[in-house]
Amino acid sequence: MKKLVRTALLIFLGAWSSYGIATAQTAPPASSDTNKPAASSRPRTQRFSGTILSVDSKVKSITLQGANKPVVFITDKTRIIKARQAATFDVLTTNQAVTGFEQQDPSGKWIAQSLNVGDPRQIPDAPIGRTFVPSQPRTNTPPPRSGN
Repeated sequence: MKKLVRTALLIFLGAWSSYGIATAQTAPPASSDTNKPAASSRPRTQRFSGTILSVDSKVKSITLQGANKPVVFITDKTRIIKARQAATFDVLTTNQAVTGFEQQDPSGKWIAQSLNVGDPRQIPDAPIGRTFVPSQPRTNTPPPRSGN
């Protein structure tokens, strides 16, 4: 009986180890970068803000004030917003506060995707959209019953 159990155990271990060796040889090598997207497939995007130092209408770019004086290029696809209204490149002048998002193209230039002109904390003169009109103050007393 012991001999039979020992033989069955050896056959089982032999089959199990040969299965492990066969799958290890046929399995493709596991690579850590197969699940990661390519770094160059997604362009870099960043937020920018500052005050316009200069405007170049020939190249359609703005230079912001700062230590490194970053240059932001404007294209026809750039959304320019001023006072919550669509605007054009012509409204840009020096000493205006701007914020927006820019994306780096393959050549390394930063292209503005959106450009908001003016201080975003400033309240416009005219209200935009519907205005709030308060109703009568609420009371905790129920309305009077009619009838009975």
